[in-house]
Amino acid sequence: MKKFLKDLLTENDGISYCPVRVFAFFISIPAILLFTGGFGLQIYQGHFDGQVFSTAFATMSAGFMAFGVSVAAKALTDKPVQQ
Repeated sequence: MKKFLKDLLTENDGISYCPVRVFAFFISIPAILLFTGGFGLQIYQGHFDGQVFSTAFATMSAGFMAFGVSVAAKALTDKPVQQ
């Protein structure tokens, strides 16, 4: 698990931490928990609105995509690692 998190949060060199990846990770965890908690609460209370759910899911996915695109664009401009 430690290696997975390090690979997830570091630059292409595997040593320096990427601030965009770290920020995206620490924003996405609470967002996912709040989203699933709110969804479960609506199901439990018996008044689930599919349109609101799909709009919220699409908005959250677009935010994750924006972070992913920024990390991918940044990775394309990085110089190759010389070993």
